[in-house]
This record gives sequence, C-alpha cells and structure tokens, in this order.
Amino acid sequence: MGMLSLAVRRRGRRSTVAVLCALVALGLVFAGNASAAVRSNALVNVSGTHSFGTLGVFAISGRASITSMQQPSEPCSMFTPIDPCRVITIATVARATDGVNTCSYTGATTVTVPVADTTSVDAAVVPSNPIVPGNPIVPGNPICPQLGSFAIRYNLAISADNTITNVGVRTEPVT
Repeated sequence: MGMLSLAVRRRGRRSTVAVLCALVALGLVFAGNASAAVRSNALVNVSGTHSFGTLGVFAISGRASITSMQQPSEPCSMFTPIDPCRVITIATVARATDGVNTCSYTGATTVTVPVADTTSVDAAVVPSNPIVPGNPIVPGNPICPQLGSFAIRYNLAISADNTITNVGVRTEPVT
C-alpha cells in the first residue's frame, strides 16, 4: 500500500482519483462475496427449579435477552478462527425462591460458536449485590451468598439466515 500511495502522489490529483475509483471498484468485486453481519434477538422466560444441595430446592424465574450475531465471511477473532461463526450473548435476570427466601441473580455470557442449526450455551448467573441501599442500609438475605452461582443451559435453534427460532431453558444443574 505504501508503494501505491507514493506513485499516486507523484502523478497528481487526476491519477489519485482514478486509482481510488479503481480500488473502490475492485473492493466492490471482492465485497460482493462478503456480507454484513446479521443480528437476531430473542427475549425468553426463564423458569424451573434448581437444587442447591443441603440448602434446598429453589424455584427459578426470570427473563433472558439473547442476541446472535452471525459473521459470514471472516473469523470472529484471531483467537477463535471459526469461519463463518456466530457470537451469542445472553443476559439473564432471575430470582430464586424457596417460599421463605428470595434471591436475585444476574448474568451475562458471550460465546463464539460455529454456524449450526442448534447449539447449547451454559450461561452462569451469580447472586446480586446483597446490600440494599437506603436509609438505613438494609442488608440482603444472608442465605443468598451461600447459594452461590449456577448455570442455566440455553438450547438454541437458529435458522440459516441467523433467526433464533426456538429456545429451550434448563435450570437444573448443568453437567
């Protein structure tokens, strides 16, 4: 590229415009094979149960926002050279309750996967900050930190055009 720019400078403005037009035309020929990234979104309910061992079984409820971004012609990153690939991001807000105790959970997970009809993503959720601001400051439920984090498995069906067509949610322990 450096040699081209030196030659363009020597020839003057007309040559610069001609070279730029040729590069744009050449880019359009190659760009015809490369499509823009395609995004798909879904908002799903999360419900089920999760066993926290000796602390008991809690009912899980909440929502998850799922985004799938398909990169059709370039590797997603230099560390994951999958071509083509999908970058899936899942943001989850959930509650766990045993009828007496209620704990809030949040999680954000991003994974890079090959393009396929189906894929599974295990998204970790963690207890929210146990301190509730206010006057006076109200400490959170002491059982929530003891529960710890857990994973929710999202089974995704994604069409060839990157449309999320179905989402299965599993809240039981992911093995």
